[in-house]
Amino acid sequence: MGRSVLIVEDHESMALVLDHLVRREGCEPQAASCPDAAAQAVAASPPDLVVIDADLARRSGLDLCQSLRADPRLEGLRIMVLSARCARLDIERAFALGADAFLPKPFAISDMRATLRALLELDPPAGGGKPTEAHHG
Repeated sequence: MGRSVLIVEDHESMALVLDHLVRREGCEPQAASCPDAAAQAVAASPPDLVVIDADLARRSGLDLCQSLRADPRLEGLRIMVLSARCARLDIERAFALGADAFLPKPFAISDMRATLRALLELDPPAGGGKPTEAHHG
């Protein structure tokens, strides 16, 4: 069984893209469209990685990031934040609240794949992979 990845995204089309990319990496995706559903999913069965849209409609994805990081039971949990807001202060805030990686939206597929692999410590693709320009903490 592959690594588990919880995708917290309220736009269905983006959630489907992320689901596909996670499956391509041999991982098991789960989905949540809001922070409350995500918190319940993590409590029921902690994933290896949570991919969070920072700009969720009901509650900030960064609030979810902060609350997950504050839970000592989730010490090994990896968190990736996605956001259309990618000014330096937005990126710094995501890392300050506990993100392990930040990807700006829209993102390059190669950056997403490289970041997934790095956070989940997966083997690189055959033939080597291009280094990512994504922001890692």
